[in-house]
Amino acid sequence: YRKVRRMQLENRVVPLVGDLAGTGALPRLADELRRRSLPVRVFYVSNVEQYLFTSAKTWAQWIRNVRTLPWADDGLLLRVYFDQGRAHPRQRPGHRTTSLTQPTSAFLARADQGGWKSWWEVTQLGSITLDVQVIGGIEHEVRARGGHDRIPPCGAGDSIGRAPCIPGAEPLGEQPGRD
Repeated sequence: YRKVRRMQLENRVVPLVGDLAGTGALPRLADELRRRSLPVRVFYVSNVEQYLFTSAKTWAQWIRNVRTLPWADDGLLLRVYFDQGRAHPRQRPGHRTTSLTQPTSAFLARADQGGWKSWWEVTQLGSITLDVQVIGGIEHEVRARGGHDRIPPCGAGDSIGRAPCIPGAEPLGEQPGRD
């Protein structure tokens, strides 16, 4: 909390109100970030994509907006999956939500290669889980685990340096009979 609060006080975390699939807020934000030479490292979308995915036109505009942002090479989308009768494989016991991250490069690559058949696929293909370990109550060690789709484990073949790789990546479990 203290770290994020400090970042907000330093204007490094700025809330933005607007339509994620509109033609105004995000394109204007992208222009301003470029003007200031500021890359996007993390974009928190909560569960908004779940609703954007219900319309092909809206989803396509969302993808265009994601492309317009000046992403850092290691940029991430941070989304939330809400269990509405179907638990996510990464959902913790007793919880109804799962926080998921996905490298923006993987998201856009998937969009270029035909996209997704369902919202369930969006939450599964290419998502990674970040583990945060608190050491001494202050320091954090963050490492990625999990993964799926076109994000290979680091060291698999020679993907390092040419494509995103996730340390310790392993495919998510399939759910038989589900799309």
